[in-house]
Amino acid sequence: MTEEDLIRVLTVMASRSGAPDHELISALLVRGFTRTSARKILTLVPLAFGRVLLVHMGVSEPSRSFLLRTDDGVVHERELSAEPIFCCALQVAVRMAHAGPSHLFRAAAEHSCEVGAASQALYAGEELTGAKLGPPEISAGSVAEWESA
Repeated sequence: MTEEDLIRVLTVMASRSGAPDHELISALLVRGFTRTSARKILTLVPLAFGRVLLVHMGVSEPSRSFLLRTDDGVVHERELSAEPIFCCALQVAVRMAHAGPSHLFRAAAEHSCEVGAASQALYAGEELTGAKLGPPEISAGSVAEWESA
């Protein structure tokens, strides 16, 4: 994924704030992404942006891996650093957290399941300072399908 592609994705997310994934996927399909790559993008981009936000909020140790659950029920542990989409998104997220544009940063971070869980914890009176994030679980049809995107 190029930074230009990522900006296109962030623009779609910002223009459809709060939209469900199927609407975002449709918007990305129109812009030339495949369904498989759109699903992967909408998983990894919010994860990267959300983690930058959560670290700024006091989370100390986000996991460096994720669990890929395939349709056959097998769970494969994978390194986030091996995912080019995540790495590109993380670099841009760090920069945008400080220099903006904030509406693009916010659109991606707010789509993160981890940010959603953190928001619920804060609402319940919990503290995030020093919290650790375990590896997120991501569903995919197969390892080959995940890697093809």
